[in-house]
Amino acid sequence: MREGWEHLPPARGYYLLFIPIKEEKQIRVGSLGSQVISPGMYVYAGSALGSGGLRGRLRRHLERTADKKRFWHIDYLLDIARVQAIAFLCAPLDAPDFRGKPLLSIECLFIRTLLTLPLVRVPIPGFGASDCRHDCPAHLIYVPHGGGAGFAEELLSQITTTFKALIGGMLQVIQLTP
Repeated sequence: MREGWEHLPPARGYYLLFIPIKEEKQIRVGSLGSQVISPGMYVYAGSALGSGGLRGRLRRHLERTADKKRFWHIDYLLDIARVQAIAFLCAPLDAPDFRGKPLLSIECLFIRTLLTLPLVRVPIPGFGASDCRHDCPAHLIYVPHGGGAGFAEELLSQITTTFKALIGGMLQVIQLTP
């Protein structure tokens, strides 16, 4: 287990996983089948609204064991890559509409906002969005890059600035150590 996750709160919330890929790889992603993963930065948006909260969900994502059951699409990507950083917001942040249902979940807001940034695209349609009720194209985005120093930090900075302005809340970031 990598260091850094223990600083996550046990509260429920929403998160972004920053996952750099250095070389092209082919993976099988459950029902989505065989997929090519190109070099670049991948950002996965998820929620941790169950009893384990952010700490429990993200600890599971960071675990690297041979017997780990693949339950979510992200499990397949994390078989070949490591999370570099985590950004998160604690719940509750979903704004209810007049019927008490969320207008748009925060993870969907993450994705829709990220897709407005330069070079960002959806690498695998439907990835992580099987249960999305808001017609997101995926809950995984991709930004190609040449692997230059500081790229991840620049992307993190753009995202945290955007979300602070958008929702007024502070997006907290944890850089993980190997």
